[in-house]
Amino acid sequence: MRFLSSTLALTALLGTALAVTDLFASVSKITDLLKATDESVTSWPGTVGTAPELLQRAESMVGGLRESLDVFKKTASLKEEDTKLLTDELAKVSLQSRKLADNLVASREKFGQIPLGRYIAAMLVKDVNDRFLEYKAAIEEKVPVINQRLSDSLDITLSSLEDAMSNFQNQ
Repeated sequence: MRFLSSTLALTALLGTALAVTDLFASVSKITDLLKATDESVTSWPGTVGTAPELLQRAESMVGGLRESLDVFKKTASLKEEDTKLLTDELAKVSLQSRKLADNLVASREKFGQIPLGRYIAAMLVKDVNDRFLEYKAAIEEKVPVINQRLSDSLDITLSSLEDAMSNFQNQ
């Protein structure tokens, strides 16, 4: 009987540890996807023939954001040290998101060279913004006393994304 209860306790601990590991891996993946999308946007020549590759990269990034959000929502409450590490990782995501938003706006003219290009870019920015709003809500739910640095970082990112959305909407 004692062995069974010890085994169940160990299984519960491992399950929690694996969930937190999955969370950190998914957040790290977001940073990588945002960076790759940003590099694709900045190096994109703005031609119709090369647009599908860029769109696939963007779709992959948005999919990664959705997956990470799902992982985050499924993760049990976080320990204080996990929260600190998560804050650092999410700050990296935030910085990379702001860079992407800024580079999308800087590439506005390139998007204008392809049919529906600016519309597609506007929808991309809106989708990323929506995921960040969901992420912020999930963070506030999981970590009631949200770290001020993380809160400020997310607010700045959301502001950058909103500026980018309005830039593309004012065509």
